[in-house]
Amino acid sequence: MSTNMKLNLINDVSNIDFEIYSIIMNKKEKDNESYILESNINNIYMDIMIKLLKNKEIKKCEYFELDKFVNRNFENIFHEKILKEINNEKNISLKFLDSKLSKGIQFADLIAWCIFQKIERDNSKFFELIKDKLHIEYYKKLHN
Repeated sequence: MSTNMKLNLINDVSNIDFEIYSIIMNKKEKDNESYILESNINNIYMDIMIKLLKNKEIKKCEYFELDKFVNRNFENIFHEKILKEINNEKNISLKFLDSKLSKGIQFADLIAWCIFQKIERDNSKFFELIKDKLHIEYYKKLHN
């Protein structure tokens, strides 16, 4: 997708009522750097998802679509651990989908790209259009 197309899309969706909850990990921060080297990236992603799903606003949802980045075996472990950790009294369902099949995941990828542009490229043009819709936290390791 071209930069102009992304800009037009972000401009269009900035008028829609939505909220984005984002957790950012500074990979260059010393504690995070060593944690990344010592850990399986799936465990880091699981920590981030647990933190996100414990948010009281997010608990109102019935299901979540997640980008299918893990293999089938880890998918079941991932699902079980996350739902156990958040005390899944509401029976939230996690669905692992190919991002090409999910407009929601594609949209989340676009928002992540806007945040990335601001943080890594010092380009806030896209971020400024959606900043009022963002709830951003910085990642801190949840488990020992």
